[in-house]
Amino acid sequence: MFMDSEQLRQLINRGESLDVEFKREISDAHDLAGEIVAFANGEGGTLLVGVDDSGIICGLSNPNETERRLMGVCRESCRPAVEATPVAVELEGETVVALTISKGLDKPYSTSTDHYTMFAWGQPSGGRPRNSSTGCSKGRASFITTRSQYPAPPRTIFAWSKWRSI
Repeated sequence: MFMDSEQLRQLINRGESLDVEFKREISDAHDLAGEIVAFANGEGGTLLVGVDDSGIICGLSNPNETERRLMGVCRESCRPAVEATPVAVELEGETVVALTISKGLDKPYSTSTDHYTMFAWGQPSGGRPRNSSTGCSKGRASFITTRSQYPAPPRTIFAWSKWRSI
């Protein structure tokens, strides 16, 4: 997938949403796998590495290594492997890697720990908020569940928004 600097700027200006996530850097492959499988379990999305949570472009010192690590997580930490396309884009003198994750065809996806996290609008029954500042009755909230709570996510849950496995 091709992305130019103007498309990148538009994604950043929209802010984080159910289909866009910002990461300053790749620090924890487990957390990253959770983000990736969530997009695959939903409608797909874009992970922007080199952008902090407030939308400030930090850039990456080694975008090729970042692309390699992202693809490694997609292949090795996601079950089944997630289809994604990384592309390095320059904006404001900094390089950002945009990882576009396709809507998964082999749902449900999970990580090597078999945990599911779901992003939803509002608070569904079951699960627990991952972040108390967003775990409220309105707005975006993240919920963690395990296979013991939901051995296989029912298809109706996908309609809420998307499952994120971590």
